[in-house]
Amino acid sequence: MWCCLNPRAEVADQLYRFLTDNSFRITKQGFFVALRNVVTVTPGEDNTLVQFVSNAYNKVKAVWKKNPADYSVVKKDNGDLILESHNNITKAKGTVVGSLSDLYKSLPEMKENRFTDAHTRTFDIRVGRPVNMPMNECNWSTADCAHAGLHFTADQIHYVGCGDTSVLVLINPMKVVGIGAHKGRCYEYLPIMTVPRHEATKILHDISFDTLELDEDYAIRELESLEEKAKAGFTAETGKYNFNLPNISTVEINNIVNSLNEMKAFITNRVSVIK
Repeated sequence: MWCCLNPRAEVADQLYRFLTDNSFRITKQGFFVALRNVVTVTPGEDNTLVQFVSNAYNKVKAVWKKNPADYSVVKKDNGDLILESHNNITKAKGTVVGSLSDLYKSLPEMKENRFTDAHTRTFDIRVGRPVNMPMNECNWSTADCAHAGLHFTADQIHYVGCGDTSVLVLINPMKVVGIGAHKGRCYEYLPIMTVPRHEATKILHDISFDTLELDEDYAIRELESLEEKAKAGFTAETGKYNFNLPNISTVEINNIVNSLNEMKAFITNRVSVIK
């Protein structure tokens, strides 16, 4: 359904094949998980807390299948960070930094959480906050390199920039603008955690790391004003190219949107119960 809302005819036709051929993981809500490299804005800056929180938050959700709100980050006397459940917090030896859930939500505001792209050094990339660029500045192409757009990959991590840090990102199929052989381009992605570069592909394909658990909050945000976003995307792309895009009527868009809105209601209710 997300793919049907993508205004690029080529993407709608090829995206699922591309994701299958390159072993991407697809989440319960229909997003897919990808990798890219980024550059630390301030080399030498201690971003230990950023890495610990982003990794622990997603591990709790994707591996432990627990609620991050039930855990806190504790800094031991020797400076090490550990994770403690709220049931054991009184026994923890050290200083409580904060709730894991609250710390993850505050990541975009942490000064240590600053990355950029290796090519232009212009993008403000922060774990926990969507990164985007104007859709009309992205190029459709079947080439893997040197074309405008936010690049991503699955196994070919060396293809996506010469950065010092790898990040796991969530991408809405509706926002993909180009597909190559091993790499794709989109106009928005959500960085969800940093990963060691040498372990990036291994983590993405670890069967104990259940990506289905990762995207409730992002799904809820994406479903806001979906009908307007979909119509705006089709209008922008139809006016940009000479070829004829498949005719999708307002009724068909509304039907897809209604299905996704049902998904939103279900997710929202489930998240409320968990909290």
